[in-house]
Amino acid sequence: MIDPATGKRFIKETGNRKVRADAIVAIGHPCLIYTCEANVMGEIVGRNMTQKLFDHAMKTTVVRKFATLKDMADFYKIPYDQLEKTNNTFNGYMKAKKDPNFGCQFFDNSKPNVEGPFYVVRLYRAFTTAWAVSKSTTTRRS
Repeated sequence: MIDPATGKRFIKETGNRKVRADAIVAIGHPCLIYTCEANVMGEIVGRNMTQKLFDHAMKTTVVRKFATLKDMADFYKIPYDQLEKTNNTFNGYMKAKKDPNFGCQFFDNSKPNVEGPFYVVRLYRAFTTAWAVSKSTTTRRS
């Protein structure tokens, strides 16, 4: 998970969802999470997401595909040198299965983000759940 303005990680990717969302709000703009195709097709599609849902996310550009990190950096206007440094450092953590900065959890089958293509999702703070709760509790029931 990176801040596109800096190309740096800012939070534990596998941490508490509210803590991550609050960190995105504090940054003040959408952030990005990305991984290589080996992780997407090996660990996400077919496990946490159906192929149909993935295809729809790609079609609607919720998920974007880039051949290289440079292409991703150019599209999102990320400082490429810092993105490359962040990526290489994180790959080292993945190989060691230890993240000294944020304590990110690494899964046994996860692969370092060495070869593209890379898949990216922009992350926003979700307000829909709070709105739904607010709406349901303010309506009178008979």
